[in-house]
Amino acid sequence: MSKFISTLMSLACCVLMAEGAVADDATSSGKAVSEWLYDPSPLYPFGRANPAQTDPEARIFDRFIGSYTCTQERNDKASGKSTKSDGRWVWYHDMNGFGIRDHYRFNVGAPASQRVYDPAKKEWHVWYFIGQTFYYAGEWIGGKAGDRLVFEHEDETPEGRKVLSRLQFFDITDTSYEWTSSNIDNETGEVFVDWAIHCKKAT
Repeated sequence: MSKFISTLMSLACCVLMAEGAVADDATSSGKAVSEWLYDPSPLYPFGRANPAQTDPEARIFDRFIGSYTCTQERNDKASGKSTKSDGRWVWYHDMNGFGIRDHYRFNVGAPASQRVYDPAKKEWHVWYFIGQTFYYAGEWIGGKAGDRLVFEHEDETPEGRKVLSRLQFFDITDTSYEWTSSNIDNETGEVFVDWAIHCKKAT
């Protein structure tokens, strides 16, 4: 009989220990969730800006947050041909409201960007990735320039010529914006717009 009671007590202790572990996990999970209030969630599908980020320059992308339907034109310098198509650009607050992440979808293209603000230098770092039929990654740096947002990156053509890649957002409203990708030849100063996108917020 004493052996039976001893076994029951051992089982009870195991159950209590297991319940304690579950409770600790729940508390830990709950704490983790509460610490990341500004990431995308069911209640806030695009996330929120972290109020601790008070630098005005750090908030230049706030009005972009949401989903946009877009039309685009791609220009090929070698062939002189242009193609037009539709796209979709979606923006989120990320990194607990201290960063911005966005992705663009068109045809088979699916590039994505991660945008992070450097408060010491008062500038944005934008990492752009594409990896469908080929892989490419690059970093553009910049920020607000008058009524535009401008980001630049030194690049090189397949022929070995140095060019400055410049990305610009302009004609920005709460419901729309224009975006262009330009290449400026470092030797001649020639500017070639290889990509232009017009976006309007989806309803």
